[in-house]
Amino acid sequence: MDPTFEDIESFAILGITCRSTPDQIDYEGEWRRFDRYAAVAKELALDDQYYAGYFMVESQGELVDFCAGVAVPVGATSPNDEMVVRDVPGGCYAMFTCTMPTLSQTWASIYREWRPPEDTSIDHTRPDLEVFPAEGSPKEAPIRILVPVKTS
Repeated sequence: MDPTFEDIESFAILGITCRSTPDQIDYEGEWRRFDRYAAVAKELALDDQYYAGYFMVESQGELVDFCAGVAVPVGATSPNDEMVVRDVPGGCYAMFTCTMPTLSQTWASIYREWRPPEDTSIDHTRPDLEVFPAEGSPKEAPIRILVPVKTS
């Protein structure tokens, strides 16, 4: 499991959010909830992909704010009270690719088996990300998992 490393610019996610542990999130339900606002969100989007961010709430434990939506410019504001905007700081990310059927397995492998290169560590101050292909893409289209890293 060898990722590529990618420097990304800061952006924000405009979408919906819930607070939970990753293993307790109703992902399908959250994406359905986002679908109610998708048309409005897409008007502001930087691209045609979908983004999920896992923003750590506690430094100890696994509680996260899961945010599902689209990428928008930093400084964007929510067009309504039902959606939120969460900033994603730029920087270096380890990028893994998988498909929807292997998404959970890939996450498990990243956090159980993968070790960042020497002098590099996971940066828990920035969110882990999932980047999903545009609507209408083939079912087996690659999903990108981005894990923030920093040099020690």
